Amino acid sequence: MSYKHIIILFIGIWICSDVNAQYNAKGYQIATNNQYYDLPITAEVNPDGNIKTVQTRLLFAQKDIHKPIAVFQEAGVSGIFLIVREVYAEPVYVKGKISGESLILLCNPAGKVEEEWMIIFGFRDTIKDSKYPMVVKIENEAGYYMSIFSQDNGVCPVNKFNRSEHTMNQLKDFYRGFYEVEF
Repeated sequence: MSYKHIIILFIGIWICSDVNAQYNAKGYQIATNNQYYDLPITAEVNPDGNIKTVQTRLLFAQKDIHKPIAVFQEAGVSGIFLIVREVYAEPVYVKGKISGESLILLCNPAGKVEEEWMIIFGFRDTIKDSKYPMVVKIENEAGYYMSIFSQDNGVCPVNKFNRSEHTMNQLKDFYRGFYEVEF
């Protein structure tokens, strides 16, 4: 096999992988690696006013990729891991000019079933028209919360932090399961 055949083989593999990415964008697979979805780089604002950079990740079950099973936030070596107990959605108005729908996940931190957390994903405008998802807040019944927002003035393109150019479509396909709207 000559080097030309090897190059053609690699090009074929690359084309097939791109086709798979487009197939994923239709909602058959949600996350770029079929198991998790990374939200844009965000900043965590604790009640005491301290700010630090975190990464928020949605984890999905392999056999049921349309439903998240956990949320993980990582800041340095520490992190918060939440197990999803129930998923539902409702409209929400976010302070300022950012408003739209959000997904609320009722979660239990791993090993602490007595606590319920709500993770509210806010969007600029509506999900149908949104280009930039953002996380509004994470809170529990005790009132502890973390205001989460993208670093770029509240919003930033998903594909800036993700390898797949179809990530936003994947996220919209995921949310379509919770909303009676046309995309």
